[in-house]
Amino acid sequence: MSLVEQKAFRWALVMAMVWGVSASASEVGSDSSNASKPLVSMRDKEFIAAQFLKCWNSVSVANDPGSSIVTMRVMLNTNGSVATADLLDDAHRYSSDSQYRAAADRAHFAVNSCSPIKLPPGQYDALKEIVLTFDPRNSLR
Repeated sequence: MSLVEQKAFRWALVMAMVWGVSASASEVGSDSSNASKPLVSMRDKEFIAAQFLKCWNSVSVANDPGSSIVTMRVMLNTNGSVATADLLDDAHRYSSDSQYRAAADRAHFAVNSCSPIKLPPGQYDALKEIVLTFDPRNSLR
């Protein structure tokens, strides 16, 4: 990684932590079927989250920003484009809670509008399925 890429990565990592987008690789190392998957570092996860962050509007429409936390499972293609992005939260909540629906729509828009993203070299198998949490409580706005 070049010096410019290292600086850009550090900035993206800090912004991801400050603005409240976090990521986790789904089910890595959770059972024997994943034993052959490469280990994913927190740095790789935050690198992915930071790319989605730049497209996320974290302005909360809720009186309680904690009620606007959105968790999504994102499946990526080998070129970094989004194959699917599904809400992991209660489907009934999306249809019955307009504030949550607005937050979920903003998160879904961010994931799709930032596609394709750059994947860390050699990490596709470990990062092809990632869980993102969009949390406006960690926003500076």
